[in-house]
Amino acid sequence: MFLKNFLEINQQAVGIDPAKNLCEIAESRGVKTINDYVSEESVKQAVDYLSEKPSVILANHSFSNVEHIQEWASLLINSLKPDGYLLGVIDIGRNDHPAPSHLF
Repeated sequence: MFLKNFLEINQQAVGIDPAKNLCEIAESRGVKTINDYVSEESVKQAVDYLSEKPSVILANHSFSNVEHIQEWASLLINSLKPDGYLLGVIDIGRNDHPAPSHLF
């Protein structure tokens, strides 16, 4: 899993994923993973686990699954350290991009 790379360079990492099987795989590889969708509660659990707000949040192939993208992005941005970064990974080949209805 992607977050394991951060652990290998001595960085803290926690994942949030709604797929139970992926969470089990990540946990078996040493990555703390919250089995849920990104929500106020799951983000709070992640920040509590880290003991501080993160410097970076990666949204890996998430945009196409978010109904209210502005609220979702605000939640993540507000969960960052003041000088933190929200990075979104979009794979156009997988049709993982915001639908036009998400942009307004």
